[in-house]
Amino acid sequence: MLIDWDSIKVVELAPGVRQRQVEVDNLFVALQEFEAPGLGREMKIHAHPHQQAGYVLEGELEVLIGEELHVIRAGEAYVVPPDAEHGGRAHVPTRLLNFYVDPGPDYIDGYRAKNSPRKEKSS
Repeated sequence: MLIDWDSIKVVELAPGVRQRQVEVDNLFVALQEFEAPGLGREMKIHAHPHQQAGYVLEGELEVLIGEELHVIRAGEAYVVPPDAEHGGRAHVPTRLLNFYVDPGPDYIDGYRAKNSPRKEKSS
């Protein structure tokens, strides 16, 4: 399966933060773009029962995982363990890919209900 990001509906998660996502089997993949600087903006701290990994394509992301604050730059990656409190913000324009492993129907259905993204079917 190829992913044509330009054909995926864009959802604004917060002012200046956009996401496109696809679901394939037990994997949820999100392309996120931060255009507005997050300096001084509160991080949305949250947790979920599935593992998450991110890879920064451009820019840099400030990520809090548990009690540890990291600055992840282009070409670097991070992993959030299941149930770990975490959040992120960007101080420069940033693009990243997030991967959610087996997020389960409750998470996906809740996301769909809130944002109505397009679901991609695997071929």
